[in-house]
Amino acid sequence: MDFGLAFSFPFKDEKWIEKIVVAALISLIPIVGWFALLGWSIEIGRRVINGEKQVLADWSDFGGTLTLGFKAFLASMVFSLPLIVVWIPVGIFSVIASSADGDTVATIVIILSFCLICITFIYSIALVFVLPASYGRLAASNGLGEALKVRELWKLVSNAPSAYLIVVLGYAAAGFIASLGSVLFLVGVFLTTAYAMAVEGHLLGQAYLEGSAKD
Repeated sequence: MDFGLAFSFPFKDEKWIEKIVVAALISLIPIVGWFALLGWSIEIGRRVINGEKQVLADWSDFGGTLTLGFKAFLASMVFSLPLIVVWIPVGIFSVIASSADGDTVATIVIILSFCLICITFIYSIALVFVLPASYGRLAASNGLGEALKVRELWKLVSNAPSAYLIVVLGYAAAGFIASLGSVLFLVGVFLTTAYAMAVEGHLLGQAYLEGSAKD
């Protein structure tokens, strides 16, 4: 994994300013813009995986980029469903605990709620690693089904745990950079967010290469 390259590669493209600005402008489109930006990030990951020289993607195939982003969104929703399912009983237990007359019932409900919260915490940690792997498989195959194969995703992560840890740290760093845009007011936020998504795409592509190389 080349951590520094993920942050510097956009500036090696002669048209990096144009591509980042266009990405920022597209992200202003409600809902559609977010899908497109996510797809753009996945496309960058695909180019890293394929070893293409032109890594920073342009916007000549907007429809394809948008479709890729929608697939990535669907994958993230599928993997997030267990969290939603678990939090429903947590909310119900909280209501029961607050209205229960007996201390025993309230204690049991609180214990059950705590157990469920622990489960969601562990699952959330796993999800932080699995989602970049899912995006990597989507980038490599362009197939939503491939992005949902849990066994293959876990194989990627277990083959290169340090690589995916770097991805997680890189995502955090990219998120921090995106937040710095607030210093430049609203326009700055969209520019730094676009840059951060490019960084994330490069990282997930690198991690996929490391994880798949050990099969």
